[in-house]
Formats: sequence, structure tokens, C-alpha cells
Amino acid sequence: MFRPVPAYPGGKAPIGRTHAHQPPRPPCPEFSASNPSRQPPMVDPLPSAEPTSGSENAPGSGGRHDGAADRLLREVGTGRESLAARRLRAGHAAGLEAELLEVTLRPAASSIGASLFVGLLLLPILWPHLPTLTAVPWLLLHVAVCVLHLRELRGFRREPHRRETSSWLRLHLGLVFLGGLVWGLLGSLMLPTDSLPHRLLVCVALLGLCAASSHSLVAVRYGTLFFSVPCLVPTTVRLFSLGDGVSVTIALLNVAFVVGVVMISLSLQESIRHSLSYRVQNEHLIDELAAVNSGLLDQIEAREGADRELAKRDAILEAVSVTAERLLQSNVALAEPEKILALIGKAADVPRISLTVFEQGVGSVDTAAEQPDADATDEGGGAGTPPGATRGSSAPRVGSYHEWLAEAESCVGRDHGPVPDVEPRWADSLQKRRVVTVDPADQPERPQEWLQRYRVASLLLLPVFRGQELWGVLGLEDSESRSWTKTEIEALTAACEMLGTAALRIETEQALATSDRRYRMLAENTRDLVAMHELSGKFLYASPSIGELLGVDPDEATQRPFDEVLGSAADFWRQNLLEPASAGETVTRSYRATAADGAGRWLETTVQPLRDPDSDEIVFLLSASRDITTRREAEEQLFQEKEMAQVTLRSIGDGVVTLDRSRRVQFLNTAAAKLTGWDPEKARGLQLVEFFDAARTEETLTLVSMVEHCQVQDTLIRSNESLHLLTPRGDERALEISASPIHDFEGTILGSVIVLRDVTRTERLAAQLTYQATHDSLTGLLNRREFENRLISLFSVVRTAEVTGAQRPLHALCYLDLDQFKVVNDTCGHIAGDELLRQVAAVLTSRVRKTDTVARLGGDEFGILLHDCPIEKAMEMSQDLCDRLREHRFSWDQQIFRLGTSIGVVEITGDARHVAELLSAADAACYAAKDQGRGRVHRFTPDDLQLAQRAGEMRWIGRIHSALESERLRLRYQPILEPGESPSSRRRIEILLSMVTETGDEVPPGTFIPAAERFNAMNRLDRWVVQRTVELMQPIWHNGQPRPIETCFINLSGTSMADESFLLFLKELIRTNQIPQGALCFEVTETAAVSNLAEATRFMQELRRAGCLFALDDFGSGVSSFGYLRSLPIDFLKIDGTFVRDVHRDSVDRAIVESIRNVARQLQVRTIAEFVESEEALRQIVDLEIDLVQGYALARPRPLLHLLEELEIEA
Repeated sequence: MFRPVPAYPGGKAPIGRTHAHQPPRPPCPEFSASNPSRQPPMVDPLPSAEPTSGSENAPGSGGRHDGAADRLLREVGTGRESLAARRLRAGHAAGLEAELLEVTLRPAASSIGASLFVGLLLLPILWPHLPTLTAVPWLLLHVAVCVLHLRELRGFRREPHRRETSSWLRLHLGLVFLGGLVWGLLGSLMLPTDSLPHRLLVCVALLGLCAASSHSLVAVRYGTLFFSVPCLVPTTVRLFSLGDGVSVTIALLNVAFVVGVVMISLSLQESIRHSLSYRVQNEHLIDELAAVNSGLLDQIEAREGADRELAKRDAILEAVSVTAERLLQSNVALAEPEKILALIGKAADVPRISLTVFEQGVGSVDTAAEQPDADATDEGGGAGTPPGATRGSSAPRVGSYHEWLAEAESCVGRDHGPVPDVEPRWADSLQKRRVVTVDPADQPERPQEWLQRYRVASLLLLPVFRGQELWGVLGLEDSESRSWTKTEIEALTAACEMLGTAALRIETEQALATSDRRYRMLAENTRDLVAMHELSGKFLYASPSIGELLGVDPDEATQRPFDEVLGSAADFWRQNLLEPASAGETVTRSYRATAADGAGRWLETTVQPLRDPDSDEIVFLLSASRDITTRREAEEQLFQEKEMAQVTLRSIGDGVVTLDRSRRVQFLNTAAAKLTGWDPEKARGLQLVEFFDAARTEETLTLVSMVEHCQVQDTLIRSNESLHLLTPRGDERALEISASPIHDFEGTILGSVIVLRDVTRTERLAAQLTYQATHDSLTGLLNRREFENRLISLFSVVRTAEVTGAQRPLHALCYLDLDQFKVVNDTCGHIAGDELLRQVAAVLTSRVRKTDTVARLGGDEFGILLHDCPIEKAMEMSQDLCDRLREHRFSWDQQIFRLGTSIGVVEITGDARHVAELLSAADAACYAAKDQGRGRVHRFTPDDLQLAQRAGEMRWIGRIHSALESERLRLRYQPILEPGESPSSRRRIEILLSMVTETGDEVPPGTFIPAAERFNAMNRLDRWVVQRTVELMQPIWHNGQPRPIETCFINLSGTSMADESFLLFLKELIRTNQIPQGALCFEVTETAAVSNLAEATRFMQELRRAGCLFALDDFGSGVSSFGYLRSLPIDFLKIDGTFVRDVHRDSVDRAIVESIRNVARQLQVRTIAEFVESEEALRQIVDLEIDLVQGYALARPRPLLHLLEELEIEA
């Protein structure tokens, strides 16, 4: 049988044929409950003679049997002939092509099997005459081609849709050609030449295969050639090449055979194509004739239905006319609704009709209402949810329900059961003024069950609108399936419109009566005075509240003159209320009125004119008066508070700017105007970014972001650092800014307030302090402390790179010492020495790169940090500096001096344990250069350091160790006093260290402490000082008497703080000796604390828990002084002596000391001024309110043993 092929020209199957793969045609969509969005079918009362939409598939002409089709097309209309003809021709061509493919492929499997069988049969017969290396590959190739061909046929049988018809045919012919080529190889390469019978056998087999292939390919024009040519041509050529008579004869027979087969196949192919074409055309023609006949029958039925609809429409229109007469009568629609329903039901010929009226208008129907609850069904026939209603809290409630039954003229005894809940889509359609027809077959389970139980086969729902809201639903039921026509629906819709109009009229009348009662109740019960006046002002009506406001009875107010009722306010009324209102204005005024009892009240009165609707003239005045005494008093109080707040804002020193919610300026006080340079009136209304013209865009964004955050987060926001902003005059101001939201009494954010504090002078002083703390005052170069800080940073980077395995940066440290500087100093004086140092600084600065660091380390010593510089390059640069200084001539007082310098160079690597070791190495290299003859450069190596030590260059280290061993270290003390305290007080003392040489001379700590710090001897010295102090103070701490010495201040070095064993030593010493709380206070330098902030903080916290105090020594000499104060747990702040010594003469030093005092007070830390060496400095320190003082002006250091002896004598 014919197998369907899915691919046809244009993507369509032949018209009139239905195959297994084609879906059935969808039915024409009708209006139903399942498709409420469609309008009801509008049926014309007179059926048209035009063909229906189904006539688009009418048959066209094509082939030789087209007479009947042509006649039908002429009947339908010549306008569609060309379209039908084209469709018929397209379907005929596609169907014919599919049939030819089926005829071609049906016998292909048997032909392939025969080919495979012949091959397997011939090979054993010809085996003795064939070469093995040729026969076996041919057999494998033959089998492979057969298998491939069979797979192709199998794919066509299983999945014909996968390819187009022409594609299948091309694939099949290609495989046929390949099979013929394989057999041609057998005939040309393996034709037996030694045996004539075998040769004849091969030729006969090939001719037989060609005959079989012509049978399967007869339906394809010249299809036989696809197998015969590749099969016989190689064999024929081989036979001709043999040359004998028999071979030539066989070759000629082959040629004749091919010609004969081709002629026969062409004749058969033409017959087959004609036969198939006739069959396809006949099938199409039969289908088209059936479609045309069906369309004529439909037109006849439509004409009869139109006649029936006309009669039914006349009946419904008559019922609507009667209904309109009844509705025009008063309240008939509500008094006798069943009679109206009976008229409409009989005219519509339905057994049951109902009207559901809602208590309130639906408004907008909630299509997302809850689904109907299956458990809420009343099986006994109670009053269920009416048509058009949905369950749930948002569904309208039924106000009244009316119905008419054809069997009885009343709804009494209804056992029919409630109408089920409406689908949300029904309610949506009703709200959109659409009619809903319900088909039971298309409904969900519950409505469908109810409809079937009560034999409701057709249900029509029509909305009844009262104005713009859904007032009710008219429902018509029929026990038989019914298609509602356009005529019926139009007539029923007209009836619903009349019902809605009557309901609206009745409701409007009732609403007017209700409104009149409400307005009178409002006027009678409101606390405001509502009155009606003549144009002269005389009261025509007054609400009862006139007695409370003016002390006049309402009835008396309409009888008494206008002036007597209002008293002293009558003149104000005439001028400010009556005259403008009489001119047509609506006016509102506030005034003070005096009641009849003498009480004064503030009233706010609004008067508006009332016009005659016909003449548009003002005939009356309507007034409404309200007591605003409480509000007026609150406004006056608020005004006073506002004035007080503005006076306060003008008086404070900080600038205050208020913004609204959109960040526009609303107010700024005098201080803000001075800070920003804006005039308050000009600034009002400006955006924040316009008000603050920032020097940098980032700071503008920071300020705007602060205001946004304070409003969003509803919290106070402070700037972490000062912002530099420009005033309109071009002045730059450094401001500390805070922003806070402004709320109303309900907590709603109204805007924000910005507080501006001018810290420009403070920042300048801090910058100056920072510069002085990091630079040498003589040369302008960096000082030793800043140099060491930068060296620490470089050293940390190098150590980190070596630990992480990253590429180590190359840096070098140079230590310079001027040769014979003392000669210039002694010969020409210190002034000449200072000038020489300045010139040397200029030479050094000019010969290094901008990225390098040059510093004066002290005296005639300089240091250079060469960044990103290999040691070889550093040696070259150092030699260049040495040469330049040697060439430099210093002239002073007609004397000329040659300069010289020794330079020690050390590479900064991670091999050093700390920075002090690098400095010691550079110092040792410099001394080695001096040893080698001065005026040269020397690179440090560890051997050089050892040599310098052995040579005595580090002699102080040996002296320190010797002093420790021979007990030649001495403790001295200096008191720390409060201003006004007696110099003999001993409550707080600082422990100082000195050393006695072998010759008995006492050496101050400034001489040997630097060497001890440089070569790691401070840890041992610190241990000795702490232990010796505790031993000497034990009798005083534990004698049971009040301690005359409350606190001993002891200096600690940075190396000791970084030593974990030293911390353990201190804690064990405190625990063993039971040292009282606060008896020990350790002084640490700022550099030692911040060089390793984490370790220093932990060290301090551990000892503070053990009862020790801490003081930050030399404060103000480091760059990071203020930055790290918050992180260090300190109790005292010792101001560096460089700022205290000349505080009475230098205003900058005085400002710095004052600034440090302010910071300390904010941190709740006590301040100590050291190096107070004169009475003038002491008085200045007292004026600056420094907590504690120390220095020669109060007391000089004395031996600690003498103090203990004095205390023992006093005890």
C-alpha cells in the first residue's frame, strides 16, 4: 500500500487526501464558556448566498478529468478559480511524486537480496580462476554496499518524514549506481580469460542483474541506466580488449541488451505515470465535489434558521416593549419582578429564568477570587451562590433573588438546587459587559456535575449594569442544547439595559433623599458654625454650634440684627468677608471674635457665594466658621521657639545648614555664612553640590553621600577626616562635617542638618607640627626619626618579599660622615658650620634621584636611601657624591676649605634582624672608609663589622658590659610635679640611668645609650634598671605606711618591648614582689610604639592587667603621633622637650603644645611637659594647663640612694 511521505512542495499535503501524519482540521470556534473573550455569534436573519469559510478548500481544476470541477468553480465564482486550480495542481504533483517513490522503493529490497545472492553464488564458482587478493576485497565491498542500501530502505520505512521525496529518490539512485559500479569492477578486473564457460557465466549474471534492476527502477525516467551503465560498460570494454570473436560477440550482445532494456523501461514508465496521475486526480475531484455539496446544504439550513430567528426576535421584542412600560411605572421593577421575568422567559422560550440582584455594586470584579469550595454545595436546594457571584471575602453578597419557572408562575417550592459558583473568567466577562454562554461539556468538574444533575443543557448569563457598575445577573436555562442567536442576545441585552436604567433611577431618588438627611445631620452635629446669609450679612440659618462659638441661640441669630450677633467682629466681616464674597470670590479670613459672655476666641471663617442656577446671580452667602484658638496659641508658641532657635543658631561658632528632603538649602546661620561665603538669601534653594563648590570632585561626592546616608539610615553621620572645600570667594576651608536627619512629630524625615566646624587653623598647625617632626630645621632635610621610619618601611617590604618568595626589591643604604668638619666649626664658628651643612645638603639633594631619600642623621652625619637601586649602582652613585663634595669649595671669611666625606654603603636585605643592625652596618662601613684614608666609599660586609668591633670602634659596648659586671651603673631620679606642687615632693619620680667609668667619672645616659640601642644591649640594661628599682623600692612599698613615692617612671626601649622573654620577666617580677597597682609606669618612645603597633599594644595590655601604667615619651616628634594615639593604651603623654624648651618664646611651639593638650584631654590622658628649664617656660606651661611638669627649673636629677636615705630618716 502507499506509504505517506511528509514532504511536499510548499509544506502542504495534497488537497483532498488525509494521511496518518496529518492532524485533523480544528472545528470552527464557537462562543462558549471556555472562550468568553469572543463575542456571541452574530447570525444574519437572511442567509447569504456567498460560500462559507470552508469553501476555501474547494477543488480546483487539473489533469484531464476537470470538467466537473470547472462547473463547480463557475458556480462558486470565478474569483476563486485560479486559487483552486493552483491548489489542485500542487496537490496532484506532490501526490504523484510520492506514489512514484513508493513504486520505486517497494521492490528494491528483493533486488538487493538477489544481487547479494548472485554475488555469493558466483564467487565459489569463479574462485579457481580469480586472484585471492582481488576476490576477497570485492566480496567485502559488495556486502558493504548491500548492507548500506538496506539501511537506507529501513530508514525510509520507519521515518519517511526525515527527508523530502526528492532527497529519498536521489539517495536511492546513488546507492544503485554504487552497486552497479561494484559489479562493473567484477566484470573488468576479475573476468576469467582462461575459461570461456566461466566468462559466459559472468556475462549472463550481469545481464540478469541489469534486467532485475530495470524492474525496480522502471518508474524513474532513465532509472535503468543508473545500474546498467556502471555494471556493463567496464565488462564490455574488457571483452572488446580481449579481441577474440566470442568476446566481441558477447560485448555486442551486452550493448544491444542495454539499449533494449532502456527502450522497454521508458515505455513502461510512461504508462505507470499516467495510471498514477489518473488515480490521484480522481481522489481529489471526489473530495472537492463532496465539500461543495456540503456547503450548499449548510446555506439551505442557515436560511431556515434565519427565518426561525426572525420569529423569535419579534416575540422577544414584544416582551421587551411590555417590560419597558412596566419599568416606567413607579417601583414596579422591585415590587413585581416575577411578572417581568415571566414576560421575558415566555418570549425567549426557556423553562426557567432568574434575576440575581447584589446588595452593592461589584465595582471591578476580582478575577483572582478564591476558587469555589466543593464542600459549600447545598444538596438540599438552599440558596447557593447566584450566577455572576464568586465566593471569598471579596465576592458581592446577594441582596435579592427572583426567578420564574415555566411549570409554575412563582418560585415557591423551588427544589431545583442552587446555581454553582461562577468561574473567575465568567465574572470577568460579565464585568466587561459581555454575554456568557455556558456549555456543560466545557466546564470544570463541579459546575459540570451540577448542570448534568438538573438537566441544564444550555445556560445564558447576561449582565445588568446600573450605570457603570454591575447591579445584577439575568440567567436563562434550557434543558435542551441550544445555540443562542445574535437576535436573541440583542433583544435580551436590551431588556437588561431597561432593568439597569430603572434600578439606577430608583437608587438616584433614594440617594437624593438620603443625601438631604445627611447634610442636615452634618450641619446640626458639626462643631463648626455653618450658616446661610443674605447679601447684607443677615443670618437666614445658623447651625447649633453658634451658641458655643458666639453665645447666641440659633433661632435668635436669624431674628437679631447682624451687628448684634457678631458684635465687635461685624465690621471685620463686612470689609474682609461680605464684600469679596458678594463680588463672587470665595474668601477665608482669621480674626478674633468676642462672644456674648465676653470670652474671646480666634475664628477662621470661609464665605462663598451661592448662585441662582437659572440667572447665575448671587442670591445667598454660605459661611463656615471654625474655632482655631488652640491652633493660634500653638502657632504663637512655635514662633517664639523658632525665634529662640534662630538666635541660638546665630550665636554658636559652628556653621549650621539645614536641607530639605531633596538636599536643597533651606537655612544657614551666621557662622555658616562666614565659613562658606554665601549670602543666606542667595543660598536658599541651592542644591548641596552647588552650595559647596568643592576643590575636588571626590569630596563633593563624599559630602552628598553623607547626607544621603544620614537620611536613609536615619542616624548621625560624621566625616572621618576633614573635607577641603572652596567658598565662592575662592578661599579653601578645611571643615569637619556631621550630618543628622530632621524629623517631624511623627518621626518622618523632613530633611537633614549639617554642622560645619572650621579646622583650617588646626590642620595648618598639625601640618607644621608634622613637618617639624620629620625635618631637620637647619638643612630642611628629613631628620633621623623620619629617616628610620622610611628605612623600616623599605626593610618590611624586603622581608615580606623574601618570606613570600616574590622578587626582592633592590635598595641600598648610604651613611655619610664629613671629614674634618670639626676644623671648620672650631676655626670659623658654629655659624660657618651651619652654612657648610646647608651647602652639603644642597649638593646631596642635587646629585640623587627624586625617588631617593636624603636625611641629616645628626651633627655632620647624613643618610641616603637609594630606592630600586642595585648595590653596584649604589656604589657608583656614592662615589659620584664623594667626588662632588671633594670638588666643592667652602668659602668663609676669606678662608677656603676643601670638603671630604666618607661613605658607607650597605645593601638592604632580609638577612638583618632589624633596622638597627642595618644602621650599625652602614656606620661600620663608614668608619672603615675613614680608616682607609677618608674621602672614599666602602661597601659593608660582615667581616668589616667584626674588624671594626675588634679595632675598638664599638668600644662603648664593651664599657657597658663591663659596667654591668662591675656594678658601675647608678640610678638617679627626677621628680614629676603638678603645677604649684613643692619641688621636694616625691609622689612621682622618673628613674634615670648613669654609668661610672674606671676613672670614676660619671657618664650621662645620652653618651652610651645610642650605642646600646644600636648593638642590642638595651634589653640587658632595661632588665637591670627594672630589677634594681624594685629591689630599692620594696621597703617603701611594703612598710604598711602610705607610700611617699606613688609611681616610678622607667624608660623602656623598643627592642625590649619586642622581646617576649622580657615581658615574661616583668610579669614574674611583679608577681613575685607583689608590686602595688600603679607603682610602676613604663615610658616608651613614640617610634618604638608605632614601629610594631600590634606587638606594642599587646605588650602594654598585658602589663596594664598586671597593674602597670604607661607613658608615651617624646610625643610630637613622630609623623604618626595623632594617628596612633587611639590604638595605644597609655595613661600619660610626655610632650617632647623640643617644643617645651622655648614654649615661652616660640608661638608655634606654644600652639603645638596646646594642640597636644587638647588631644590628650579628648582621650582622657594626662600630659607631662619635660625639659622645663626656665621660670618663663614654667609659667607658660602652667598657663597652658599642662597636668604635670618636669625639668631643671623644678629639680635636677639626684641619686636614688640619697632619696631612700632621706625617707628612712623621715620615717
